[in-house]
Amino acid sequence: RLFFTTKIRRVLLIMTGTTVGSTTISLPAIHAVQRHFGPKAEMWLLYRSNPSLSTNPTDVLLEEEHIKGFLSLAQGFHPKKILALLWKLWRLRFEFAIYVDSSGISAKSLRSYKLLTMAAGITRRIGFYPRVPQSHRADPQDSPPVFKQEAIRRLENLRQDGVDISLESDFSLPFLLLSDATRHTVQTWLKDRRRYPEKYLVAICPWARSQSNTWP
Repeated sequence: RLFFTTKIRRVLLIMTGTTVGSTTISLPAIHAVQRHFGPKAEMWLLYRSNPSLSTNPTDVLLEEEHIKGFLSLAQGFHPKKILALLWKLWRLRFEFAIYVDSSGISAKSLRSYKLLTMAAGITRRIGFYPRVPQSHRADPQDSPPVFKQEAIRRLENLRQDGVDISLESDFSLPFLLLSDATRHTVQTWLKDRRRYPEKYLVAICPWARSQSNTWP
């Protein structure tokens, strides 16, 4: 269903989640899109900015060399900010808009993003599918319910529009590869703060807000 041409210049990735976890779990979908369009395509990311959070997708994806630039959409309805964003989108002349974030977005929210991309002159959309109740459960008979891995759900949205999601390399660990500069910063920070540097360092997060985030 997709039309591929070597003339494609820019692809707009859309992400509504703003946490480090939400961004990281979208990496397999982002990599599948990059592979689909090839190295000559220029990838930009549009994300929802959230001033109440200390992080945003740029903190994670700055390590991704294939992301050309970032555009932010403010929370709430701000006509001047929306018009300014539309002007930027028009000037960049995107040919595809691809939703790579949560597969649980409501139909109302998805419709607003479709209207935004249409107003920006983007005619082709991939992965724009609303939440289908219970469709993400691995087995509807499970009690308590067991859900599909969130990264797989995001990839399945892309597959409906012809994007190949079969490569196991998209799930190779770690999802996020850090640069040497970032590693050096972390090591320096730890060196100044650790009381027992000769011991293993273990991080534990025993709780999550939703069942799909409670990993074994």
